[in-house]
Amino acid sequence: MRLLVHFHLYYHDQLEWFLLRLANLSGCDYDLVVTYVEDRPESRMALAAFKPDTRFVPVENIGYDIWPFIQVVKSVDLARYDCVLKIHTKAPLKETIHLGGRRLRDCMWRDNLVESLIGSPETVLSNLRTFCEDPRVGMVCDVRFYITEEFREDVQALDRELERLGLKTGERRFCAGTMFMIRPEALGYLKSGLVGPEMFRGKMSSHSAGSMAHVYERVLSIAVPGCGYTVQTVGYSEGKKLRYFARLKCSSLLKFVFSLERKGEHKAKFMTVFGFRFQLDDGPGTRCRPGGRKRRGTSRG
Repeated sequence: MRLLVHFHLYYHDQLEWFLLRLANLSGCDYDLVVTYVEDRPESRMALAAFKPDTRFVPVENIGYDIWPFIQVVKSVDLARYDCVLKIHTKAPLKETIHLGGRRLRDCMWRDNLVESLIGSPETVLSNLRTFCEDPRVGMVCDVRFYITEEFREDVQALDRELERLGLKTGERRFCAGTMFMIRPEALGYLKSGLVGPEMFRGKMSSHSAGSMAHVYERVLSIAVPGCGYTVQTVGYSEGKKLRYFARLKCSSLLKFVFSLERKGEHKAKFMTVFGFRFQLDDGPGTRCRPGGRKRRGTSRG
């Protein structure tokens, strides 16, 4: 199989860590394309020493890792490749977060995503074999980050964008963190004039916290079933997958029965009791509202 590897290098201090993982591709036939916002000669020298034919592409600082990936897809002949690998540097988490039923801190999010794809030569071979043996598989990504959580501000924009691109699917799971292997055939819509850099400049005017980059974080995964393929999750053995999903379901049920959390820009406090959500205050230091604001539905949002 011939592989296209896109590596978006934003945090240059992580380059050595990534080179150790990219070395696991040594037995593969692959082209490496590195995008970057800041040009650092020492980074280009290290990459050229690692793989002399590395292609370097300076990019505008828009769309996080999403637009650089789309820019690369637009610039290459996808028909030359059997698989595309997307990876990128990722800032350490400043505080512990909960995502997909897991507690994440420091570089755990980045590490798990990358290790599930190219953590060892055996992992690389296993993932590529998945594409070879099952033509229905269009994407491989870490099971722990293939989730359904959505930012409230992005939902309407996501539906509009899927309709505009002509992608019809009821699937809403996506790879949080956007590191995956994917068939080139599931990326064809990115080559059209419907997707351009102007979409990723600034925040969306109709949303307080959303961005087109967040929308396309979801689109890149949702488009896979929209193009007629399936998503294969990796990273856990089958036994561990079952235990993980059982734990995730229990966590979701407990959150539905009772939970306390802060949400939004001002960190307003909400309490959920059997799916009914009550707003307790407008943020740290504000008074509790007598009776709160009751909202029907789950605590997601």
